[in-house]
Amino acid sequence: MDAKDFPVGHKFRLISHYTHCDGLVLAPTITKLYLFNPATREAITLPDGHGHSHTAGLGLDPGTGRYKVVRSFYRSPSMDPPVSMGMEVLTVGEPGARWRETAVDPPHPITRWRTALAVNGGYLFWYMDRRRYPDDAPRGLLRFSLRDEAFAVTRLPESMDPTLDENVLPDVLHGELCVVQALPDKAGVLIWTMSSSSMDNDDVHLDDGPWELRYCICVNALCHPLGVLPDGGGILLWANRSVHRYDFSVRKLAGVVCNLDRIRYQGGRPARWKSVVDFTLMPYTESLVRITAA
Repeated sequence: MDAKDFPVGHKFRLISHYTHCDGLVLAPTITKLYLFNPATREAITLPDGHGHSHTAGLGLDPGTGRYKVVRSFYRSPSMDPPVSMGMEVLTVGEPGARWRETAVDPPHPITRWRTALAVNGGYLFWYMDRRRYPDDAPRGLLRFSLRDEAFAVTRLPESMDPTLDENVLPDVLHGELCVVQALPDKAGVLIWTMSSSSMDNDDVHLDDGPWELRYCICVNALCHPLGVLPDGGGILLWANRSVHRYDFSVRKLAGVVCNLDRIRYQGGRPARWKSVVDFTLMPYTESLVRITAA
């Protein structure tokens, strides 16, 4: 996709992390929310909602087969505790689609500018803002069911050291929810996962997981797991501006796969792009899903 593929007249400088679902990509910015499909080149600007957008997400409602975009917002201009937040939902592809508020507000505050994690089974997850609101955010992830539009909390693994919560990164690996935790003294990284089959059970079953400690990786910093390679080839890890391959057999990094600040752009990089300061990297599979009403 190129800037010219987006609606004319819309500019933005600050972009949150993109998210995608079945080929649809959501681009949250400081001013608007954009939804596009790189395969079909469809791109739309979502309508404005209530207040200033705090964080957003995109996922599939397994009950209706429709895609939904969600956005949170503050109900008051002050972010001092106790904080009051609301949540809105927009169903993609509906004629005249508009935001509508959920029946119940989020029970806990969400970390600012953290795009929701979409996982198999029709759930979105956010990391709660325990740093700003330590008394109002439990130790876990806020869960939102796209089927019944209800909130709950999925607690972090019990065996995970709570003193290391500052070094925890929620993520998605092959459609499954995962949590990456950096050990002290750069001793390594643990990756906990929750299997997709868990998402098919009743919602209460997800309150405590079940979590599985899947990988222990000998790297010295937090990283995003991009995908496990076939035939025991290791795992791809993204950190800063580089993608690395980690070899399970020798338990170390096997080399840099890609330097993101050296990638080439179709048609060349515009001269005004003197320095690209941030990247969003994610596994992606093309699809022909429409984002506009038929």
